[in-house]
Amino acid sequence: MQRLAEGLAGAAVLVEQAIRHLMAAVIAVLVLLNVEATVGRYARWYTWPWADEVLLFTLVWGIGLGLYAVTLRGGHLAMDLVAQRLPARMRDPLQAVVATASFALIAFVAVQSHAFIQAVAAADMRSMTGEILMAIPHSGLLAGFLLMLLALALRAVLAVVRVPLPPQRGLVPDAPPQRGE
Repeated sequence: MQRLAEGLAGAAVLVEQAIRHLMAAVIAVLVLLNVEATVGRYARWYTWPWADEVLLFTLVWGIGLGLYAVTLRGGHLAMDLVAQRLPARMRDPLQAVVATASFALIAFVAVQSHAFIQAVAAADMRSMTGEILMAIPHSGLLAGFLLMLLALALRAVLAVVRVPLPPQRGLVPDAPPQRGE
């Protein structure tokens, strides 16, 4: 079981890294598209009419994909003032309750998101200038919710078998504590 969990942790980190690299490449392309749109708007008095929609819709997908990495590492904002003050033996059960409630809430939102996407697709709603099917950008949020569920499930399995996630590679390590901390 330990070996399986370690393999699962490694696979989870590979997916995280792939998403981070994809997001970096997409952001680079979006910056170039934004620069072209700005130069075109103010220097040539012309820009691609669909550029702003593509920028916005791609950002929605980027946020959806990024939710996996943030959830996997537990990087969301946390109101854990109470948890920090609890004895160590009570923190794990509290974290389990929070994770279960989070999973249930995210699953509920994912179901609602799916229903909304189906309604948008059935109505054949499209963006104003690019004629992009509106179900496509809205699907980015659904993908994000589903990836969050996957990350929460992975974290739960790894917590049960007590296998930590491998450290993030290629990122700046945490700063050492300052004097007096």
